[in-house]
Amino acid sequence: MIRHPETYNGKTVKIRATWIYGYEWTYLHCLGCDGRVWLDTSELDERSEKTIKHTPKDAAIVNVDVEGVFQAGSFGHMGGYEYQLRAHTISNPEVISKGMKGREKELEIERQFACGGVKPR
Repeated sequence: MIRHPETYNGKTVKIRATWIYGYEWTYLHCLGCDGRVWLDTSELDERSEKTIKHTPKDAAIVNVDVEGVFQAGSFGHMGGYEYQLRAHTISNPEVISKGMKGREKELEIERQFACGGVKPR
């Protein structure tokens, strides 16, 4: 998507990606891609709302299936993200890290278990 945003802008997409969230951030990324996509969960269906209630509360790294509308522009905290996925569904969460860790530790975990990693979940 982010390699060819003009192809996907305004279209519904379904992807498996790594969702990284915390106090002021909530974004998707994959190790094989260059960039991050802000994840807007304000339009989730009821089933997806229940699904994400079972993920860690404050900060985590979670692999998920997401379906929603991809948008190019300026999104997220202070407009710091070029892309957004306005999610309608989130399913199949696999928690790979709970809570905040040092950036080096998080990168090590991502290289192993995130989408595009050695042993993705």
